[in-house]
Amino acid sequence: MPVRIGRFAVVGAVVAANIALGFALHLGTDAYLLLGIPFTLLFPLVLQRRPIRELWVRDEHPPRIDARVLAIFVVLLIYPTVELVRAVADLITHIEHGGPLDWAVCGYFLVTIPGALAAAWSLRALGRDGWRRALRCTAVAGGTGVLLTLYNTVGFGMPFPSLWPGLLTFAESMLLYVPVVFVMEEVFFRGALDSYLHRPGEPVDGCSAVGLSILWALWHLPVMSTHTGIVRTIILALPLQVLIGVPLSLWWRRSGNLAVPGLAHAFNDAVRQTLLYGH
Repeated sequence: MPVRIGRFAVVGAVVAANIALGFALHLGTDAYLLLGIPFTLLFPLVLQRRPIRELWVRDEHPPRIDARVLAIFVVLLIYPTVELVRAVADLITHIEHGGPLDWAVCGYFLVTIPGALAAAWSLRALGRDGWRRALRCTAVAGGTGVLLTLYNTVGFGMPFPSLWPGLLTFAESMLLYVPVVFVMEEVFFRGALDSYLHRPGEPVDGCSAVGLSILWALWHLPVMSTHTGIVRTIILALPLQVLIGVPLSLWWRRSGNLAVPGLAHAFNDAVRQTLLYGH
């Protein structure tokens, strides 16, 4: 037990430092997500001294990067590349007209390149059992997120998306978020932090999954609207993040493949974007 408490203290300190920098630097969403990348690398490179590949796949004999991995990589890279080109064009226009520069947007789409490769490699490593776990995780964690998002949509009187614009928004969001979660947020909280909290072979520990999910909720604060008060914002955010985060952690531990929680996370975010912008 003291060992688990010590690990949680380390994880809490790292998340607190990430949050503090987010507030201190007044970062937007894209820049804040990018800030998480060095915090992610801190764990395999410094604190645990384990191969970086284990952030995505913990199999002792992971697949090689073969033609199938490269084919998936190319498919996953198409939409983020289009968005990167647009972001660079916008940046050039702003430079020419002396407008405000948002380098973080370009950085956000740029890091989807290694994210797409990590996603392709992880998807290749899933196998039949892994795909079944991914579908179950998406049904539980993604389904919970969808129900809570729908509840909020109805509660705030927001219109439901139109059919074709909604489907297009969902498809674009999935094509973007799948590479994104393999290099930001999901890889940080499950691939790095959860792997530090709970090691393979240790007894089932739901408390650490709950604790990490609470930290996950607090981690969002620098980029959340707190106009109703920070305490109320935390109270509203905690149930959603815990109900989604706990199954993400548990399925990551069972599978050892980030594609399992990653697909569920991407699905949940894509549905949220569809409800907000698919009109």
